[in-house]
Amino acid sequence: MKLNLSKLNRTEGISIDIVERELEELGSHLELESHRYEKAVSKLDKFINHLSENMENRYVDDEL
Repeated sequence: MKLNLSKLNRTEGISIDIVERELEELGSHLELESHRYEKAVSKLDKFINHLSENMENRYVDDEL
C-alpha cells in the first residue's frame, strides 16, 4: 500500500519509524490491559467458587 506522504510533509522513512513506535506503544498498552483482564477474571473466578461453596454448605445444612 502506498501512502501519499507529500501532504503530510514527511518522508516515508520517518513515517514508518513513527508508525513502528506507535505500534510498540500500543502493543505495550495491550499487554498491560491483558494482564489487568486476566487478574480481574481470576478474582471473579475465586469469588464465584467461594459463593458456590457457601451455597453448597447452606444446602447441606438445610437438609440436616
